[in-house]
Amino acid sequence: MKKTFFAAALSATLLSTAAQAEVFYFGALGDWPYDAVLGTAANVDKAINSINGSTQPLAFLYQVGDLHSGSQPCTGAGLTDAEKATLTSTYGANFVTNPTANTSVFGYFNRIIWPVVYTPGDNEWVDCHKTKQKSSGDPIREQAAVRAQFFQTPGVTLGAKPAKVVSQARAYDKNHPGDAAVVENVYFTHKGVLFATLSVPGSNNTLTWTAPFTNEAARQREAASRTLADLRWISTVFDKAASGSIKAVVIAQQADYWHLPDFAGDSTGQLTRAYAPLVHEIAARTNRLGKPVLLINGDRHYYSVDTPLATPTDVFGKVYNTDAVPLFQRLGLQASANPASWTRVKVDTSKSDNSIFGFENVIFCQDKTQPTTTYDSKSTTDSGVVQISVCSD
Repeated sequence: MKKTFFAAALSATLLSTAAQAEVFYFGALGDWPYDAVLGTAANVDKAINSINGSTQPLAFLYQVGDLHSGSQPCTGAGLTDAEKATLTSTYGANFVTNPTANTSVFGYFNRIIWPVVYTPGDNEWVDCHKTKQKSSGDPIREQAAVRAQFFQTPGVTLGAKPAKVVSQARAYDKNHPGDAAVVENVYFTHKGVLFATLSVPGSNNTLTWTAPFTNEAARQREAASRTLADLRWISTVFDKAASGSIKAVVIAQQADYWHLPDFAGDSTGQLTRAYAPLVHEIAARTNRLGKPVLLINGDRHYYSVDTPLATPTDVFGKVYNTDAVPLFQRLGLQASANPASWTRVKVDTSKSDNSIFGFENVIFCQDKTQPTTTYDSKSTTDSGVVQISVCSD
């Protein structure tokens, strides 16, 4: 039934490949529906109605992962009766699964009238082993469940009007056939701009899994193979951008590794090691391309627009030890912080610098009794952050 839906709807929406200078818009949403506040039926409707009712038509919508919060359970995909019995014996009522966690959000995505380009976050699979997430799932099996639910047809987006894209499941490096597993990595062009996703979750690109899901060999193998596939996908994307009349590149992923307080607590350097290869590759390829590159991430929940690698002496230039990358810009997406919003991105391809992109936060839920969140990724504290607890009418 689901595949029939995709096949029937596909012909209705194909992203334009025209490269003439013009203005268009796309949307970006992170960490949604996420928690008990934004996840109520009424507040889900508010978000979907806001996106569908955009004052400017959207070419598509990015959703960059974390479909549920880090304190909510995963699906329990593939757990055997014996494993469930062990988990119940060990954790009692603290062992909980939510078998419909993915299917419900899949339905939400397909109510959105624009093509939805989704890349998974850590809460969907990486962190399912944690007691905070009710010891609800084996990361490897949860990852497989996410891919089976949201990427049923490689090279086809979600949304009520799905569009064709190029998936790494089909366009993988033939010398590395294992890259085909990373079906969530896609790229496509629209009106002279190349858009892509990278499978880069938070939690330091996967941290050690806890019992009874401890499997260090599998964890390291998954993280290494996916990161290498990501690096090859970056090369594919930038090679494609360099070979045609592309005006800019946009890359979306879940992980936010641009938050100074995280590094203050990273005494072993694990955070830097987890993400530095990706930063270095994107930085080098941006400079070589010589055109604007926008990286979009969720994970942090706080809206921010910055140029974190503008100079080697800047905070993140020092963290990652990069050359100056003035044409690299980052958009961090707001989510459960007050006010909850998605971002409408304006693209003006007549421009050739970072001003090619303009950003507007579109609020769909706000607690008007509380102050608005303020955030600076280079600050050593999150003192201006206000979590949303209710949507005021």
